Amino acid sequence: MERHWPRAKTIVPLMFRACRYTNTRIYSLNKMTVTTSYGSADDPRPLPDPTAIVPLVRPQQMRPWGHYISLELGARHQVKRLVVKPGESLSLQKHCHRAEVWVVITGTAEVTCDDVVKLVYEAESIHLPVGCTHRLANPGRIDLELIEVQTGSYLGEDDICRLEDVYGRA
Repeated sequence: MERHWPRAKTIVPLMFRACRYTNTRIYSLNKMTVTTSYGSADDPRPLPDPTAIVPLVRPQQMRPWGHYISLELGARHQVKRLVVKPGESLSLQKHCHRAEVWVVITGTAEVTCDDVVKLVYEAESIHLPVGCTHRLANPGRIDLELIEVQTGSYLGEDDICRLEDVYGRA
């Protein structure tokens, strides 16, 4: 018996992740989520590798200081591209479950890490260990672009403990 899969005319896979415990694919379109099961006895598709790195295609996440795009999400790492507008800064914050490495692509970053302020230039990087109090600022006149690599046991946005914030989010 030939199996015909319905064409996804209205479901654009903005986010595709394989859930390793329930054997489902999750598609998101705006605020609608459609879940389809696969891997059952009558389903010819193979199960995904649960350790595979699945690239996520997401729109920009706008913030008061600029925006970021999540480039890749793995089991214990996430890669983001951040753009910070001139004269803006992120909140003074710390994370309980993840460490970060920032690599500056364009511009100059003013990084505060546990009361030590350091300028990080293009093609330079800085490591922020788990639990350190840190802030990123753009003291320059052009956009600051950097790659942020997060590693740890939990990578959710709710692992941010804001201590100070110029935008009233603390």
